[in-house]
Amino acid sequence: MPPSDEHLMVGRQGRLAVSKWLEQEGYWIVPFGVHTSAQALIKKIRSELLPSALAGRHKPLWAVVHTKNRTPTYQRYKRAQQGIGADLWDIYLQAQKEVGQLTGHLCILELETPKLYLGKLADIAVGLQSYNGPNMNEPMVYFDVRRFIWYEISKQWEITRLLPPPIPPKVVRPWEKGNRPTDRQPPLF
Repeated sequence: MPPSDEHLMVGRQGRLAVSKWLEQEGYWIVPFGVHTSAQALIKKIRSELLPSALAGRHKPLWAVVHTKNRTPTYQRYKRAQQGIGADLWDIYLQAQKEVGQLTGHLCILELETPKLYLGKLADIAVGLQSYNGPNMNEPMVYFDVRRFIWYEISKQWEITRLLPPPIPPKVVRPWEKGNRPTDRQPPLF
C-alpha cells in the first residue's frame, strides 16, 4: 500500500525542518530520492560531501532524515523502537562501507512528542532486529531508541514552527499506552 498524499506531505515538511538544523550543525544531508541505490548515494557523497569536507565547509558527517508520527513499543520486550525499510538500511550500510572516512548518521523526527533521534549507523546497528512478515508491506529493520542521541524539541526551537502536526494513529494497542521511555541508557550487551 503506497503512502497517502497526507503522509508524503508531512514527511517532506518534517524532513525540511530538521535538515535546516542539521546543516547548521555541519552535517551534509542526503538529498531526497538519492538513496534509491547504493551506487547513486556513494556517487553523490563523493562528488558533493568529500570536496566540501576537504574545503572545510562541512564536517565529515552525512545524515539521512526520516519522519515518523510516533515511536511504537515492541510488545515482547516492552521497548520503544524506530524502524526503516531493510532495503534502505542496506543501502546506507553499503555507502558507509565505501566512504568509511565520512561518518553516516540516521536521523528520525518523531512528531507526536516532538523528539529528534540522531545516531551513527555503527552505533544504532547494535541490537538491530529484522522483520519480514505478513504485518508489513516490506521487510523492516528496527532500532532500540536508547541507542540514539535524543533531542527534545522545545517550543523555543525555530524548527517547531516548521513541524507538521502528527497524523493520529488508526489503532493504539494497549501495551503502547503511556509506555514511553524516560531515559536513553543503552542496554549493556
